[in-house]
Amino acid sequence: MKRNKGFTLLEVLIVIGIVAIVAAIVYPAYANHIRRAACDNGKAGLVQAAALMNQYYMQYGKYKNSQTYASNGDQVFEINKLPSDSTGDGDFSVTLSDLTDTSFTLTAKPTATGRLHGVSGGLTINEKNVTKGQLNGKDVWSEGCNSI
Repeated sequence: MKRNKGFTLLEVLIVIGIVAIVAAIVYPAYANHIRRAACDNGKAGLVQAAALMNQYYMQYGKYKNSQTYASNGDQVFEINKLPSDSTGDGDFSVTLSDLTDTSFTLTAKPTATGRLHGVSGGLTINEKNVTKGQLNGKDVWSEGCNSI
């Protein structure tokens, strides 16, 4: 009697079932990790942008619009979106508002195409490093990004 080598259909179906169960458990944790990482990167980028604004203030004695030039011709840094994912779409859209010679407010809102799509709210920071804002109703500045 000749014996065939290989797997039976039942064995293949059992392996497929096990892989599907593992994927169903792992994927939500992975997706949550990606969202937390994007949130943490956004907070860090916003703090970094505020530090650049304050650095400019220390050098020139006032805050300037992010899309203008300083009086001496130096280009002021431009903030558009931060940080980028692999497709080049930013996770946050950053705007500069309430700009005066002595104050500013930076606001970051999740973009529709970034890793935080579907998340509502926004984050702000000002010249005194006062942070405000919520994502999905949670204060991620004090509670951390695990809360979204």
